[in-house]
Amino acid sequence: MTHKDYVTKKLNEIIQIYDDIYDYLPSEETAEEVYLDKWHIVDLRDDCEKVFDETGNTKVIDSDDR
Repeated sequence: MTHKDYVTKKLNEIIQIYDDIYDYLPSEETAEEVYLDKWHIVDLRDDCEKVFDETGNTKVIDSDDR
């Protein structure tokens, strides 16, 4: 797994958590905060992928580093 793959996978997991909890939040205000935070993570993921593609970082993560 490359650094790009690992970062994308972990950020997708965070996005999924936001999606999973959204309907169970205690108020509209917290739901709005979670919604906005989720999209910040989506933007971060997309930015990271772009930088990985631009820099050509294909380093493979050692299984001991995870």
